Amino acid sequence: MNLYEMGIPAVNLADFIHGDTQAKSSFVKALGSAYEDIGFVAVKNHLLDESVVDRLYSEVKAFFALDELTKKKI
Repeated sequence: MNLYEMGIPAVNLADFIHGDTQAKSSFVKALGSAYEDIGFVAVKNHLLDESVVDRLYSEVKAFFALDELTKKKI
């Protein structure tokens, strides 16, 4: 199962970088809504190197593996 199948909203950064005013506005609105409603968002066409993405996922997994008290302090 991937992020999109889990109901995590997705935005396409290309819409903001290369889009017209309407596409940029839609991107910003969708990004804001995702963070306000869900707290997470998947960003397509983010231009990050795969090694950076792998490191990010590793750090996220490490964070969520922490005990609840430690996570709340952070």
